[in-house]
Amino acid sequence: MNYFSFLFFLLINLTIQAQSWGSLLDGTDWQINDLYADTLTGQLYLSGRFEQAGMTEVNGIARWDGTQFHSLGDGVDYCITSCPTVRSVIQFQDEVYCSPTGFSIGGIEPKGLAKWDGQNWSQVGTGLHSFSGSSGVVWKFLEHDEALYI
Repeated sequence: MNYFSFLFFLLINLTIQAQSWGSLLDGTDWQINDLYADTLTGQLYLSGRFEQAGMTEVNGIARWDGTQFHSLGDGVDYCITSCPTVRSVIQFQDEVYCSPTGFSIGGIEPKGLAKWDGQNWSQVGTGLHSFSGSSGVVWKFLEHDEALYI
């Protein structure tokens, strides 16, 4: 066996061993649209159409602390067979922002842009409006230079 073959098999073996994927409890019962990893606190936020995450009722938005899932209040309202979509999620300046599509979250109608302060959901400004007059949708959030962009 030449040096190149040895190096190739060594790198393949290290790559295979480095990918230690694992499940987060029982996962979610429906689709996930967005993930946000807070590298400072080790929290992972998920948004989507799921009602449950790890057998915990979370209704479209959840937080994973490395051990278990947690709900953010009651999540989105009107979860029947699946939840209305929460398109995107991010944590910014100690609050969680998300974009629920068309329905209320925590009893308020945020018009596509809501924030969670750790206790309650609230609308951000006047929300978002599409050209047709319906609620807008944030497909992705971005934090840059201490500002939040949508």
